[in-house]
Amino acid sequence: VSSLFFLSQFRARAYGLHSRARGSFNDQSIQRKSIQRETHNHNIIIFSLQEIMRLSISAYLLLVHASVTVTADCYYPNLDVRDHSKAALDQIDISNIIDEPGHDWSEAIDIYINGRNRASKTFQGMARKDWAAAGIQDLSLYEAYATILSATGSGEPFLDSFNLDALYRNNTFEGQSEKMCDISIKKNLICTGLLYAQYEGVKAIENNNEKNWDEMFAFWNGVYDRSVDSRTNKGGPGSVQSSRDSDFGTSFKSESISALLAGQAAFEEHSL
Repeated sequence: VSSLFFLSQFRARAYGLHSRARGSFNDQSIQRKSIQRETHNHNIIIFSLQEIMRLSISAYLLLVHASVTVTADCYYPNLDVRDHSKAALDQIDISNIIDEPGHDWSEAIDIYINGRNRASKTFQGMARKDWAAAGIQDLSLYEAYATILSATGSGEPFLDSFNLDALYRNNTFEGQSEKMCDISIKKNLICTGLLYAQYEGVKAIENNNEKNWDEMFAFWNGVYDRSVDSRTNKGGPGSVQSSRDSDFGTSFKSESISALLAGQAAFEEHSL
């Protein structure tokens, strides 16, 4: 239930061409690290925090003057967030353990609580993130989810309680089949990564901090640099969006990357 709720919200709006700013990009090539991309006559885009974040920070950005298909490889963070991207590897490892016949729940629980690939940011830590304590001013996105989903868990924070209930098969999942618990924890880890990515997006806009914008990409996309791990663009919510686009003939993944690129350009042009 939670995965459907979160992932169905995986879209965003960016609007309002910035007429006073820097005009269009006029087909210039932008070289960053080993990634080269072209932007075709796009105006600087101004993001509205409340408009973007209420729907989620990831998709439905305009391609203003041209229809361009983009992939995760088209976005490369300006700042080093490779370590942040490792969080998705914990999700992959937990899912692989759960998929094994007669799997050891204790190993999955240990990775969730203590981490494996990035100990400084565990999935439990992400699920327990206190937005208000972190200084986020607009809590509407978190509260919208919490209002609905707190009732499904055994307490607050709602994500952590739901995850632990599924892992330990008690409280909310008392009497449920192992298969139900398997599916629930696998799907809700994706939701946990998505909400944490949204937290970074809200923080980026409220604080005008490009590092948080790149961190949003890292938590949403997963590993983006093959020198970190061969499982690039795997495990995160962005990977799920790729699958759903394939299933339903949509293009939200491409639009999400376009939104990320537009935000990156706005930071570079100091026009956010």
